[in-house]
Amino acid sequence: MRVLWVLTWVLTLALTSALTLLVAAPIPRRCRAVAAPMQRQYRANTAPMRADAEIGLNMDILFCAIRQVETGGHPTPADAIGDDGKSLGPFQIGRAYFYDAAVPGLRYQDVRRDDAARAVMIAYWTRYAGPRESWTYERLARMHNGGPRGPERSATEAYWKKCLRIMESMQREVRQREVR
Repeated sequence: MRVLWVLTWVLTLALTSALTLLVAAPIPRRCRAVAAPMQRQYRANTAPMRADAEIGLNMDILFCAIRQVETGGHPTPADAIGDDGKSLGPFQIGRAYFYDAAVPGLRYQDVRRDDAARAVMIAYWTRYAGPRESWTYERLARMHNGGPRGPERSATEAYWKKCLRIMESMQREVRQREVR
């Protein structure tokens, strides 16, 4: 029985690794006709503007707060490398996070670009945060910091408070501009 369980686990791990490599690999020319509709559908399902309309959250303000917390005052956030080289880009996305998100047509190095990193984050949240109606700024920020169970971990509370302070500051600035 134990041997069967181990064989099943090894086979699952091998298939998952193979699929991850296929998802992260560039799409060959002969496959683009098949992949293009899938990518369009993926982009439609993960577009931040659509998420804004569905859940009533301004995703841009959340992305800005997370970027600020992750890279601080880095002069070029796209070149930011954190966690001793384990995280890249303006949102400090690690390899495990990237592969969990499974965004077709992207390579890990693409998370240095803002648009690609945002797509990875939306895909990750879509996979782990449940229905979009249940999304909150706190849930998404803590999940970004602490993984799928991040919202339940006390270690992510300080991270969320930093994000919240930045978001509140940004909202105050917007209100002040509106008054002028």
